[in-house]
Amino acid sequence: MTMTDSVEDTNHQPHPPVAKKPSASNSFIVVLVAVVLATIALVVVGAAMLGVAVGTEQPVVDVANEPAHVASSTPEQTSEAQATSPASTPTSIEGSPDAEDASCSAGTMSAPRAQPELPDEVSSVRRFVINAAIACDYAELSALMGESFYAADGGGDAIELWKAQEANGVDPMAILVGTLSMPHKEITSDDGPEDASGPHTYTVWPSAAAYGIWSETPEADRAALTDIYSAEELAQFEELGYYAGYVVGIEHPGSWQYFTSYS
Repeated sequence: MTMTDSVEDTNHQPHPPVAKKPSASNSFIVVLVAVVLATIALVVVGAAMLGVAVGTEQPVVDVANEPAHVASSTPEQTSEAQATSPASTPTSIEGSPDAEDASCSAGTMSAPRAQPELPDEVSSVRRFVINAAIACDYAELSALMGESFYAADGGGDAIELWKAQEANGVDPMAILVGTLSMPHKEITSDDGPEDASGPHTYTVWPSAAAYGIWSETPEADRAALTDIYSAEELAQFEELGYYAGYVVGIEHPGSWQYFTSYS
């Protein structure tokens, strides 16, 4: 073998494989892509976590300190309820036609016991008058009056009279209920409606009013008057010689004819 052949053989030996070194530009691109992907991943994860938090978070309401209509209703329901719910109504309103009723003297009284011995129609009228007086229902009292109803000396409008007396502390409605709570007595009189003839039968309260002379009034009838009259007033009746208090009369079969005073 010649030197030349030896050299040539050496030059033609195959080189072992050598890995190619990546260029600087390729490395930069790889790093940039990795950073971008990592950033996107972080954004996606963060958005997902934020969405869960927003979707599940509920406002905290202190129900104990919240007004009842707010705690149990939506704002729309609350507004509707406030718009349709009537305001509470005061007992007396200045300027109201029935403002006088607020000071009704019989307003706190209870209906007295029934008097079953009365004729049915008389008993019914008595009950209606009592209920109307306790309610200070002047319209009902007016409707219950007989055609020739008598309230006071000199005539006049009984309803207006009673309203004025209530305003001045005379308490006619309480007196009316109290008088109808006392014992009664049936009497016959020639007095009555002008268009009627013959004697008229009445039931009167209190029974003491049926006697013209105080000395002839039974002790039981006098004692019954103590429910609404003082000892001084009873002494005055004795001095006058007759019962001088209030009296209620219902004509048979059932017509309320008077509520007045003998004084």
